[in-house]
Amino acid sequence: MASRMLSPSKKTTVQDVFQSTRDIFEQMVSNLSGAGLAQATESEVETQTAKQGTDLLRQIIQGQTDTCL
Repeated sequence: MASRMLSPSKKTTVQDVFQSTRDIFEQMVSNLSGAGLAQATESEVETQTAKQGTDLLRQIIQGQTDTCL
């Protein structure tokens, strides 16, 4: 999952930096509550959630890095 790069010339807020992180989290919640995983095994759900969780953590770290620039 690629992180969204922010233009240095654009004044950004912490809200802007972490919006993509919120979007990833909301997508995770949607995936977990949707019909797509209704027939999945617990192991399949855990595997998918772990991968998405890793992507989410990477995005959080990128957001923190972006706010320090």
